[in-house]
Amino acid sequence: MTDEKKGTMKRPDEPKKDPFAIWADLFNLDDEYLKYILVFYKVLAFPAIIVAALICYDIVAPATISDQAIVQDKQERRLEGVKYYLRARGERFGHFEEVSRDFYKRVQPGDNIVIRLSPIFLEAKSITLAENGRTRAETGGGEAIAMAIFALAGFLTLLPFFKGISFFSRANTLIIVLCPIVGLASIAVLLKLMLAFFGVIDRV
Repeated sequence: MTDEKKGTMKRPDEPKKDPFAIWADLFNLDDEYLKYILVFYKVLAFPAIIVAALICYDIVAPATISDQAIVQDKQERRLEGVKYYLRARGERFGHFEEVSRDFYKRVQPGDNIVIRLSPIFLEAKSITLAENGRTRAETGGGEAIAMAIFALAGFLTLLPFFKGISFFSRANTLIIVLCPIVGLASIAVLLKLMLAFFGVIDRV
C-alpha cells in the first residue's frame, strides 16, 4: 500500500506502533513518562468514580429533605434557548432553581413554594406551589441532566484501568483531556461536600 504523502510502501508485516510511542512522538516525551502520567490518571480516577457513584444514588434516591421557601424574584436567561429560574429564600437554604415554563408563569414573587431536596447534594427534585393545602403547580428540578452527564464523565475515568484498551491513542484524545479535569473537579466537589457536612457551607 502506497503512502501518498511520502511515496513510501507500507509492508503488511510491519509492526503496529505502540500508542505510548505515538504520544511520545507527538509531545516529545519518553514512553516511560507516559506510564507515570497513566498512574496520575488512575489516581485522579478514584475521586471521580466516588462522586459519580454518589450522583447516581442522589438521582435515584427519593427526596428526604423539604424546605419551605418564599419566591424572591424570577429570571429568564437566553442561553441555548430560553431557560427559566426562580430565586427563593427558604427556612434552611437559599435557592436558585431552574423550573419549567408553565411553572415560571404561574409563580409570582412572594408566593410560598415547597422544594424537596436530594439526600446528598441537596439538589431540587421537585418544586411545588401550593395554596390552601392544594397543589396549584409542580415542576421537577433542573439539575438532574447536568448531574447525570457529570456522572457519565466520572465513570469514563475507569478507562485507564481496562487492559487491552490503548488509552494513549488518538481516538481517545477527548477522554485523555477530560479525565484529569473531571478528577480535579471531583476533588473540589468532595471538599465542598465535607464542608457542607460539617456546616461550614449550607449546600454543595
